[in-house]
Amino acid sequence: MDRIYSLLLGELSKKRILCFMLTQIVGVAIVVISVQFFFDVRKALDTTSLDKEYVILTKKVGTLSGLFSSDLSFSDANIADIQSVEGVGSVGEFTSSNFRVQAGVTMSSRGIGYTTEMFFESVDDEYLDVKSDQWRFDPKRKEIPIIVPKNYINLYNFGFAPASGLPKLSNDLIKSIGLDITVYDDSGSRHQFSGHVVGFSSRINTILAPKEFVEWGNSTFTNSGETQPDRLILSINPKQTETILEKLKSDGYEVENKVFNYEAVSKTVTFIVSITLFIGVIITIMSLVLLVLSLFLLIERNRSKIFNLYILGFPLKTIFKPYMKATLLLSSCSFVFAYILSLLARELYLSIMVEELGVGDISNNVWLPLAIVFGLYVLVVGVMQLIVLKELRLIRK
Repeated sequence: MDRIYSLLLGELSKKRILCFMLTQIVGVAIVVISVQFFFDVRKALDTTSLDKEYVILTKKVGTLSGLFSSDLSFSDANIADIQSVEGVGSVGEFTSSNFRVQAGVTMSSRGIGYTTEMFFESVDDEYLDVKSDQWRFDPKRKEIPIIVPKNYINLYNFGFAPASGLPKLSNDLIKSIGLDITVYDDSGSRHQFSGHVVGFSSRINTILAPKEFVEWGNSTFTNSGETQPDRLILSINPKQTETILEKLKSDGYEVENKVFNYEAVSKTVTFIVSITLFIGVIITIMSLVLLVLSLFLLIERNRSKIFNLYILGFPLKTIFKPYMKATLLLSSCSFVFAYILSLLARELYLSIMVEELGVGDISNNVWLPLAIVFGLYVLVVGVMQLIVLKELRLIRK
């Protein structure tokens, strides 16, 4: 039997074997990693702790509405219609300060003094992404906690400060700076308050004060009475983001902030995985073609030897066995390496998903890649052996 192996496989090119194995390892690994990545991302999206997303809604400002001061506030009917949209949870109303506000800061040690006009808005605490024990207002203390948007700080540090020759400020330094806040009532009288920043919001792009202060200030310093809100904040189902946003925009509303679009991400992942999977399948087919061509060349060179073995009475099974074992051995080694490579790649991208994207831990499912590898192995080896067996039968005839 060893002599038959040497006779039939002795001229098998080692370079071709190496090229076949490398190509098959890469192709199978790409296929396995693509499928596993698709299921991992879908599971991460389905099990994400993000059970709700928030969008800020305003009415669209047109040319005529800007010229003729059309009402851009939300009526109770508007809010009820928005609340009825499928996927929309709670709806919060922004309350704006109707009184004039000035804020000043003085840093005598640096010789800096700055005063600016500003405004306050408020919203129910459930919509805030900043939690602080100081987030409360007592009219007797006259101290106002403030939340500012993170992008305001970035605009100051990387835009206003360099152009004005002012120092850049860290978050901790901003929190330690006291603000002098002046409020003017309808008669023009001044009312002094102290203020301090308690946090920085990534969700809401406005200067926030406690709702108790804004409502108290509107009733104390103005006679405007209760007004309808100009902006709303909605909690929505992140898996229905695209549908909800299309509905709101078709109704003439504008969304101010960017939100996580579950449907768009899912479609993008599916598209990328499909392209990658297609590439992996093509590479795997190329490796299969490479080995089949190598075996065909070898069989063609050994055609007379194979024919003589038939004449001497050797059965087809005996002649086919060396080629069968060769394909089994080469494919087994390639698929084992591809499986190990896919596991290493999975550990790498899972660590990135957990650390960089904040994805929760995903259970280590080794059965899916193993099933893919085994299925591909049976398919590839089966196809190769059928092709070789057919060629040997032709020689026998």
